[in-house]
Amino acid sequence: MGVSLAFAMGGTAVIFGLLTFGSTGMYSIVTTMFGSMWSILLSAIPLFVFIGVALARSKIAHDLYHAFYLWSGRTNGGLLLGTAGFAATLSAMTGSCAASTMTTGLVGIPAMDKRDYDRSLVLGTIGASGTLGILTPPSITLIVIGMQTGQSVGRLFLGGLVSGLLLLGIFLLYIAIRSYMRPELAPGSAEVAPLRERIGALRSVFLPLVVILSVLISIFAGIATPTEAAAVGAAAVIISVAIRRELNWAYIKDVSYETAAMTGMVIWIVFGASAFIAVYGGAGARPSCRTSCAALMSHR
Repeated sequence: MGVSLAFAMGGTAVIFGLLTFGSTGMYSIVTTMFGSMWSILLSAIPLFVFIGVALARSKIAHDLYHAFYLWSGRTNGGLLLGTAGFAATLSAMTGSCAASTMTTGLVGIPAMDKRDYDRSLVLGTIGASGTLGILTPPSITLIVIGMQTGQSVGRLFLGGLVSGLLLLGIFLLYIAIRSYMRPELAPGSAEVAPLRERIGALRSVFLPLVVILSVLISIFAGIATPTEAAAVGAAAVIISVAIRRELNWAYIKDVSYETAAMTGMVIWIVFGASAFIAVYGGAGARPSCRTSCAALMSHR
């Protein structure tokens, strides 16, 4: 129907809240939404969005892909392997499936088209690897899940990291086997870049690696909360962009505007989900809710 996710969930909650509980159902929706507004984890969302937008607006992504391209070598499917690794790394940098998938497609598809790579295999690799952004930290989706379920965001990040790496390994194994069995789908490069040039390209990997490690280490080592780690990551991105001499007023303005727009979208999804969960749980969908209702009736 073309309705955005936030209003689809929120509107459904309002309709069924009125049908199930009458006007008193609106009170539960409002209190739940206001409770979500006071969550400290909400402040982590704009910071993680800022990290992704700032990296996407800089030339770090293009240099990172160039490094993967140089190291792909003459191996059949080497550029696909590099593309999968690049998409997974970009997902970890941005925390967004859409951002990593679009950036990987814009940068990688023309390069692989020149080498007669099979288009379906190229699109499948980019689509599959780009979706790892929902798992690999800093995942905005995992933050929202942690808020709505009361789970530890740090533990969700750790579980997502393990799952994301496992999926990436499966993707790489599939690409390697498929390219070995059918070399015409992903032919190897005719020439290999000199070792000196490939080592020099690794410098473009250093800054993104610093950003990722600054977030993950601070969370997993217990040094910072996810919100504080997001601030550390945002500061690391600004420093990285400044080192590359890409930091200027126009860059800051564009990144800030896009961050505000994306954050507003995510926050509305959180509010819609909060309303939906309030009605869904109040209708007895969760065992914990049924247990508490039964206990209340027996007390009365």
